[in-house]
Amino acid sequence: MNSIGRKIDPRVKALFSTNQKEVVRAVNALIQEPRPGKTEEQLIKIVSEWQNDDGYASLWSMVILGQRGSRDAIPCLLNMLDSEADYWKEAATDALTQIVREHGEAVLPPIEDFIEQRMQHDPFDARLYAYSPLAVLKNSEHAKRFLIQAFELDDTWQAPIAHDLIKFEDKRVLYLLRRALEYALRGGDKIEFNELKDAYCILDGVLFASTAQKELWEEDWADRWSIKLSELGKSEEEIEAAVNARFKKLPELRGNSKYAEDLKKEIMIRDSHPLIEFAIEPYLEIRV
Repeated sequence: MNSIGRKIDPRVKALFSTNQKEVVRAVNALIQEPRPGKTEEQLIKIVSEWQNDDGYASLWSMVILGQRGSRDAIPCLLNMLDSEADYWKEAATDALTQIVREHGEAVLPPIEDFIEQRMQHDPFDARLYAYSPLAVLKNSEHAKRFLIQAFELDDTWQAPIAHDLIKFEDKRVLYLLRRALEYALRGGDKIEFNELKDAYCILDGVLFASTAQKELWEEDWADRWSIKLSELGKSEEEIEAAVNARFKKLPELRGNSKYAEDLKKEIMIRDSHPLIEFAIEPYLEIRV
């Protein structure tokens, strides 16, 4: 257990439990606590010391901090992104997205600084996760402009940024994508081309199956993290067996004919969807 002191709230202490029902009760109770709440400092400390946590308390703490829109948690959530803990990075991204959604542009500066500082050196791909929270502010010109700049400068993550950028529903972005598609085509990067074309199609009104899906952070937290909840109290061998069983059930691996047919249809729609002619005026207008 983290060194968070002896005066730990019983509900916070319950986050270290291996009993699923106990954890769910504690998380739900802490989410409902009036803000800022006496437990917020304890939760932030757990997240800050996540490497000392041999369980999932730091993950549940991030869930709570995100649901509560804790601005004070932003630094420790960003620090979490500089790690190899993929599930924990996803939880940090969910929490940051919920915090940005609640507080708006006022909380963007530390996130933008974090991205800019890692533009040249980012061994853990942290900025990839940090882009997503900006896209929740669909009516923010500032957030859109930052992502446009990132799209132009960050050639490593241009396709994922494109999928964030199209959430603003600005059709002028089609010209940015059109130029990027041409460069990907000329460079022979088929994967990049296809991912950018997917984004292009969605912005241009194509409804893929994934378009109607909820964002993960929008789901009920217990549903979102049901896999991790199911691992509580299990041995490493049991967890590994469960992971392998889920992997074998993936539709693309078990020859699901409907999955293959739907995927083929979407690929045909994407590949046949026409592209606009590139025009310099709208391109410069949107990127300035």
